[in-house]
Amino acid sequence: MRSWVRRADSHRRGRAAITVAVAAAIASSGLPGIARAKLVFNERGQIVELVCDPALIADDERIACGADAPTWANVHDAQGRLRRQVLHERGRLAAMREFSPDGRIAGEQEWRVEPGVDGGSIVERWTRRTYDEAGRRRFETVSVAGRRVSERQFDEAGAEIRSTRWNARGDKTETAWYPNRVVARQEWPAIYEGAPARMIQEYWDNGQIRSRGTIDAQDRRLGLFQTFHRGAGLASESFYVAGRLRRKREFDERGRLVLEEEYRDDGSPGTSMRR
Repeated sequence: MRSWVRRADSHRRGRAAITVAVAAAIASSGLPGIARAKLVFNERGQIVELVCDPALIADDERIACGADAPTWANVHDAQGRLRRQVLHERGRLAAMREFSPDGRIAGEQEWRVEPGVDGGSIVERWTRRTYDEAGRRRFETVSVAGRRVSERQFDEAGAEIRSTRWNARGDKTETAWYPNRVVARQEWPAIYEGAPARMIQEYWDNGQIRSRGTIDAQDRRLGLFQTFHRGAGLASESFYVAGRLRRKREFDERGRLVLEEEYRDDGSPGTSMRR
């Protein structure tokens, strides 16, 4: 591919161009911002590389770099295929769409500055979306000031099947859904015996509770853990100490106790009584 570095407000073929060598010489002159800015075209007149410098936008770069209004620009590969679309606002990269070789959207990224929680500072919010081979959105992640704050997952029909959020301490709150949009699982921060923990509840696809209990940071069960029959009542009760099962009771669908078990400190079975 033969390339030029060209500054042109319309980005059309036939406008004045300078060679890469000349551009490199200008960049090495020490002029502020020049070394970072780059606008490269192929022989078809298509942009193959675009880097804008908010500190110094030349007159013939104003459109591509969004100096006066947010502007989308197409960036192609050596074969002329659309590789990405980039959005600049006053020279700052604000969004980007990435495409697969067959032209399907593969990912999106957005950057936005906003006030911090203290109302005085300015932080950057970064949103990233990924798509499957059919161009359907499957994941979305949001980070603020470099910290992940949320994540969403979608099924092939576009319905949200999982939503996760993290607070400033890193505590996670999560909800997952069945394809019929009934809640399948919920998780939220909790305290167990004075220590941070997480409460977990799972549901049958008819909305009835399936299990519930508490886990620690290592996903070990703590204290009472219960399971439930589908469409009926309590199926089992288990008691854990630091993730180790100590005792268990099981019930049939009519609520009758059918099994009681005790476990030793090393986790081995102790007494057992089946009714």
